[in-house]
Amino acid sequence: MDRIIDKFYEAGIQVILGTPTYSIPAWMWHKHPEVLLDYAGGSEANYGIRQNMNITNPTYLFYSERIIRKMMEHFAQTIPDCRVEIEDNAKDVETIHVRDDGSIWVLSSGGSRDNPDGSLGTFDVYNKEGQFVKNVTLMGDGDPLDDSYMFVKDRVYVVTDLFQAIMVAQGATGLYDEDEDEEAEPMAVRCYKLEGDLLSAR
Repeated sequence: MDRIIDKFYEAGIQVILGTPTYSIPAWMWHKHPEVLLDYAGGSEANYGIRQNMNITNPTYLFYSERIIRKMMEHFAQTIPDCRVEIEDNAKDVETIHVRDDGSIWVLSSGGSRDNPDGSLGTFDVYNKEGQFVKNVTLMGDGDPLDDSYMFVKDRVYVVTDLFQAIMVAQGATGLYDEDEDEEAEPMAVRCYKLEGDLLSAR
């Protein structure tokens, strides 16, 4: 790695070096299989895919902190003009909803993007013990990036354009439209009934 970074530096190319914590190495899987995710029903995640580990597992946290510290100690001294930054990336979790049955519905940054047209997003559903159960894509009229969702018993309420309305109320006009004099779309509330994994308009 040092040799590669040196070559880039000599060529005047800046390097962004990330941490390897999104994908565990094979030796960790063999030595500490307990770091893999446990799914509802007793099955475990398989090795070989990214983000297949339990990020709250103490062993995973120990090795993650160790490699990050080792990288910082080494490269901060060997890379000329090295700078450390914590980037404002997309949030891992957009929203978390706990339903009356104890199930936890998590809308991740991935679940709020790249969804089929006419969907509210794809939710990661966990049981009340915190074990992953399934992914559910709720079909309905809404935008997970601009609208706000509220789960109340067997209802899902969609408040449209909430973020835009908040920004305009704070005086930040012209963020969405070229015409700064154009008023923001009025907020609306849509109500759906959640029956199993399906929504029906109310």
